[in-house]
Amino acid sequence: MFSLFLVAPLSPQQNDLKNFGNVFVDVIASPVHFEAKDWQRFGITSGTVSCAFLLDKKVQNFSSGIQSPVLDFLFAIDKYSVQAAIGGAVGTYIYGLSIKNDKTRELGLRLSESVFTTTIITVALKSLFGRNRPSVTNDNSIFEPLNITWEKTSFPSGHTSIAFAFSTIMAEENNSDLWKILWYSAAVVVGGARVYHNDHWLSDVAAGGLLGYFVGRFVINHQSNKNDNAPIIPPPHILSINIPF
Repeated sequence: MFSLFLVAPLSPQQNDLKNFGNVFVDVIASPVHFEAKDWQRFGITSGTVSCAFLLDKKVQNFSSGIQSPVLDFLFAIDKYSVQAAIGGAVGTYIYGLSIKNDKTRELGLRLSESVFTTTIITVALKSLFGRNRPSVTNDNSIFEPLNITWEKTSFPSGHTSIAFAFSTIMAEENNSDLWKILWYSAAVVVGGARVYHNDHWLSDVAAGGLLGYFVGRFVINHQSNKNDNAPIIPPPHILSINIPF
């Protein structure tokens, strides 16, 4: 009996799936590893959302008073933003695979990691907080935890979190300030649209935007996405095949 060792490299898809899973798990587990600077950021983020909470009703009243055909057209962006982000992420990845372009495929992977991780976290938080939407109540302090109905899943804004998750990745693809401004502005417009359409409170949008941004930054800085000099196909794993004689 002896073992014959064969070199069997992982395919790009297999490696990407592994990285996708690692990123998701690391994002979820990240609070366990928070350092002092991370808790400072969390405190600033919580303070920002709290300040937005105090402005919820004023912003809602202001938004209801500026309705116009021009703004209706501009803020129609939120009707398609989620589909565009998910389709753009998956489409970029598939396109990169089809033309065998590693850079495009890796961009699609980062977009997918950011968008899908943000989506799962957002859905979980929506159900956990159970906040009533402004379209069904004038009281921004009504929370009914562990809900899944649309009317009671306002916090945080999913459209906004996904828009920022996508835009944060895209913004890093070019060092141009104009490029970054365009992508972040698009995400801000999506958030503004959610308030304009009275689907979310300002604090929902603030929380969603910060969530999407921080997940996007985590994905960008994750070790699996930073080793630019590593080969696309990683070192082979070993398959041991026992052949009896």
